[in-house]
Amino acid sequence: VKFLFALVAAICFVPSYAAVDKYGNTVPTKNPLVYNGQEQQLVSGAKVVEPGEFQYSKEEEGTYSATIPTAILPGEYDVWYKFMPKDPDMEPTIPVDIEVSVAKKSVGVIWGELDLPYNGSAQVPTASFIGRVPGDEVEIVVEGEKEYILAGKNYVANASLAGTDANKYKLSGDISIEFNIIP
Repeated sequence: VKFLFALVAAICFVPSYAAVDKYGNTVPTKNPLVYNGQEQQLVSGAKVVEPGEFQYSKEEEGTYSATIPTAILPGEYDVWYKFMPKDPDMEPTIPVDIEVSVAKKSVGVIWGELDLPYNGSAQVPTASFIGRVPGDEVEIVVEGEKEYILAGKNYVANASLAGTDANKYKLSGDISIEFNIIP
């Protein structure tokens, strides 16, 4: 019983490292975001102790509202927030900036057959990837040396992304691979 009491007491008195404003409210923090094709809230975690609300804007001098800013596309975003006390005699906090990133979606290359039978023409292996957001126009393109005719020789192919939505993704894993033309 003494052990349980000590354990509960230790858990209850562990200090919180979350940042707080001058009113004791836990301030918002950036969300770790990766492109998924849908709107995502850029910040979260605000906890209000003092009556009032956090307000947000994408610009320091912009219009602030209780609506948390969102983003869909990969990129860098600024979210400004301030706390507006309900009591009109209390001053709002000064605006604070949080820099938030939405990362590109990482997709791995899946290579097809790497031993290609000699056919007298230049050829490269096929490649694909999984994880495309429905509706996005992105495809994988395989390129390499222009002449792949000699049997018994090794060649290198490189994968890249193309399409109007290719900038929302990044390839991971083996984007270059060795392949063979076999007799």
